[in-house]
Amino acid sequence: MPELSLLKTMFTPEIRAELSRILHRIEYDIATEDSVKKFWRLVDAQGIFTDYAAEFIRSVVIHRENFYRNVKKFSARAEFDEIIDKAESLYDFDTGNRLL
Repeated sequence: MPELSLLKTMFTPEIRAELSRILHRIEYDIATEDSVKKFWRLVDAQGIFTDYAAEFIRSVVIHRENFYRNVKKFSARAEFDEIIDKAESLYDFDTGNRLL
């Protein structure tokens, strides 16, 4: 997977800001169902791929367990399991080191 700095060049600052805003709304239980729908609409409309979504979530979402629970509660999209797996497999939580 490309480094985050390379991934940042793939989408405009406006798209990244919107994605970040939506992720935080899901994370902090703000209009959660609507925010999950907006997340998937943005993913589909912008062609945000699994690796990018996983790295982005890993870099901006602090309370990932709550975030994952909220997305799973309001969405049944199969690719979300792949996003979770990729986001959580990128780091060794014991050492804090990147695994890539």
